[in-house]
Amino acid sequence: MAGWDKFLEDGGEFLGDLLECSFNSLVLAEIKMLNELLNGRLRLLEFASSFQKLILLVREAVVLFKRLLVDMLVLLEGFIDLLESGGNL
Repeated sequence: MAGWDKFLEDGGEFLGDLLECSFNSLVLAEIKMLNELLNGRLRLLEFASSFQKLILLVREAVVLFKRLLVDMLVLLEGFIDLLESGGNL
């Protein structure tokens, strides 16, 4: 009878360890999945932030290009005025 009790005790311990191992694996898998989800959201936020910075830089480049065109037009008008007044001297 003592052998049977030992067998039941060992079998119960084995099943307990097996369930605990399965539970730990399940918890670990859930933690990994949550971590991947949070990392994905973090990457999405980083992408959105970078995209916003890109839009701001493009806007600034457009403004600078427009200013360059205006300055070149003013310079060209100045040269034209200088040539016209030089011919009248």
